Amino acid sequence: MNAPTLIVGLGGTGCKIAERVSEMVTPDQRDSIAFCGFDTDINDLEKISQRNPLMHLVQTSTRQTVGEYLSLDQYSKDEWFPGHAILYTKPLTEGAGQVRAISRLSLNPVVRAGQLEPLHEAIQSLYKVDQSKADQALRVIIVSSLAGGTGSGLILPIALYIRQYLKTHYRQNANITRGFFILPEVFYEVIRDRAERNNLNANAYATLRELDAFLMKGDNSLPNRYKDSVKLLMPRISAEGYEDFNVRPYDFCFLFDAQNAEGSKLNSFEQYLDHAANCIYSQSIGPMNKRSNSSEDNTIRRLAQERGRNRYAGAGASRLEYPLEDIKTLVALNWMRQAISEQWLVYDRLFKAQKAEASARREEGISTADQSFAEFYSKQIETDTNNKNKFARAIYNSTGEYQDGLTRNGDYWKKYTDRIAAKISEESTHLSDRSKLAKKNVENLLSDLGNQSGWADYGQCWQDLNTYQKLLEKDIEDSIANIAYSTFRGVKEDPDGKFSDLQLEYYLSDQKGNFIHPCAARFMIARVIEELEKRKKTADNTIKELEGKFADEYQGISDYAGEDWKPDSLANRKDRGWMNRRKDAGFRDDVALLLEDYKNDIDAWAAVKIQSDVYMTGLQYYRNLFSAYDNFYQALESKVGQLDKRIEQLKNKYSHSSGSTVRYVCANRKCLDAIIKKMPYLQSRYYLDNNLARKIHTRIRDYSMMGEKPEAARYFGGLFDQEMTTFYKDAVMDSYGLDLDVDILTAIEKEAELLGLYKDDPDEMRLMDQYVRDVIRTTRDLSCPFIETPLGETRSPVYSCTYNTSLIPPKGDDSLRSRLIQSELANLGGTPILAARQMMTFRKT
Repeated sequence: MNAPTLIVGLGGTGCKIAERVSEMVTPDQRDSIAFCGFDTDINDLEKISQRNPLMHLVQTSTRQTVGEYLSLDQYSKDEWFPGHAILYTKPLTEGAGQVRAISRLSLNPVVRAGQLEPLHEAIQSLYKVDQSKADQALRVIIVSSLAGGTGSGLILPIALYIRQYLKTHYRQNANITRGFFILPEVFYEVIRDRAERNNLNANAYATLRELDAFLMKGDNSLPNRYKDSVKLLMPRISAEGYEDFNVRPYDFCFLFDAQNAEGSKLNSFEQYLDHAANCIYSQSIGPMNKRSNSSEDNTIRRLAQERGRNRYAGAGASRLEYPLEDIKTLVALNWMRQAISEQWLVYDRLFKAQKAEASARREEGISTADQSFAEFYSKQIETDTNNKNKFARAIYNSTGEYQDGLTRNGDYWKKYTDRIAAKISEESTHLSDRSKLAKKNVENLLSDLGNQSGWADYGQCWQDLNTYQKLLEKDIEDSIANIAYSTFRGVKEDPDGKFSDLQLEYYLSDQKGNFIHPCAARFMIARVIEELEKRKKTADNTIKELEGKFADEYQGISDYAGEDWKPDSLANRKDRGWMNRRKDAGFRDDVALLLEDYKNDIDAWAAVKIQSDVYMTGLQYYRNLFSAYDNFYQALESKVGQLDKRIEQLKNKYSHSSGSTVRYVCANRKCLDAIIKKMPYLQSRYYLDNNLARKIHTRIRDYSMMGEKPEAARYFGGLFDQEMTTFYKDAVMDSYGLDLDVDILTAIEKEAELLGLYKDDPDEMRLMDQYVRDVIRTTRDLSCPFIETPLGETRSPVYSCTYNTSLIPPKGDDSLRSRLIQSELANLGGTPILAARQMMTFRKT
């Protein structure tokens, strides 16, 4: 269990480092750690609050100017604040402006008004969680720059206040307070102006002088002539007057400079902040913190001997890391480049080439027929299948049903469109009540027509048929919309994710039940479009033929006398006498047959009209879906075009690691090139995980149904960068996991192999052992503290490191590796931990 630890960031730099430490804390550590930040700049505090809402924040300023502050604080004005009128107009909400006195001044009213409650809450949170922690001494880490205004002005008062607060509220005299202070030269990269640098140095010098005096005061080693003058009076909370906190502000002060003890530097200001956070984490929170605490305990005797003059220290941390995730990603990206470029996009690129060629011909005056990509795609895959192209054959084979895996029994696109046709036929007979009544009336009239029927009966039946046709026309509009929706857009998977046989997705699974490759799904959609176009064309031809009969044959009829009759005139026809009765009887038969055919053709027309319009809706749906697939493949091509750049970025990522405290293993360009060469793509170009294939199709289908579509590259970008990359990374581990997923020591050995060292050397094992030792030692050297080597007596460094528990050798093991672990790790403060096997961390104080 970690001791309760409070980490306090002072000023802009201190808060940034505290935030970085917070990001490193694991969930199981968080209950023992609390974070608090102090700053005068309201803008910086608001940003911190947004990024890290769990961090307790104290704003040590109001909207008042320095002059207004001083008008309310006569003691500060008279006793210690520099009397520069030019400072009086400065508002404090925008920071202390590198003036230490302003930061110190702004704290007084905050303390007096009792506005340090966020700090109190942070301390209290460490004891609320687990009462057993009350038995452990609180560890306080205060991190700040010595060079700025806010932080350097608060280093003493905040440390004194916290110590006094713990003493009076928790009876805590045993708490350990460490300061971690950034020296001015670290800021030289971001502050170029000589005058500003001089100001940084002046702030740091003054702060260190004050800090040193108060440390001596706390150790009772302050010369007598200074005992009365070295004091810092703090306002009483919610009361008048001031009080002197007679406590030692810090137990140890770690100074962090731009150069380490060997004169080396880091590459950037951000690296310094990261390195400071790493040192604080490893010293106070991480697995090496016990080693740090023990080393500090061992200095107590020296402190007594030297009258407290050994409270300054330097700290450094380094890391030895085998970047497995990036190496997996690199191999996966290379595989994606091969698989997608060579197969997924081959037909898109071929179509573009043919279009360019056709365009060139047209410019030369040569007529060429236009072809849609769906037509091209369908025909080209069938052609390539016949030519025994493996990828095309895999696409074609996955879209059909086979007997014994050999003989193709049918095409899935035909089974699907047959199912659509059956549904339309079934539901096209569903009529409204009024149409049902009209149909029944017509059928009754037709069945009642006979020799005893008058011409009025025939005319009425004819008129009722016209009415029935008009009612059906209105019914069809509603039926088409309902049937089309329930056939295409409206049909969904069941709660278990199973597809209905009315969904295309039901047929997008191969014989083994796996969702087919996106290229095969695209082929299926193209074939469904072709099939729907054929069926719609057939239906349209039938409609045209029937509507021609409605416009011609069923508008009138001629009798044997050559006279034309229409429904209304036929109803008024009179019998012509006994000489014409035979002819009248024949004419009645002709009319009855006409009416029967008319009724049947109305029903047939209604059915094919519904079919045609539903097929049209289906065509729109699948053309949109095919177009969405085009958008996906265009986005894919754009992403593939960036793969070379991403691969180069990964290869270069670790090529310039000098100036860093991290040593990466198997990560230089030569090693990465060798890894790519040794790990070719072994799986079928057609193979794709069932879940990923389904996810791709679902994402494309959703895109096709959007009203306002987002930009395709952005919409599908996550699918490529995350799901598809993850699939290929998993495929890499399936094929080469045993070679890649190794511990850090094995990775160092593999690095030597990849670099071609000691190959065929008879003493290879011993040389490899020495290579591993050298890598560990040079990485440990990177943890050299960022502080100048002390003058005079050389201080003894304290080493510590962590490594995965899997590296602990079995008892009795006397192998080279066992001896290496003992001498290079365990004997130098090594702590086995449950952490990544691909990493070691080192710390030196």
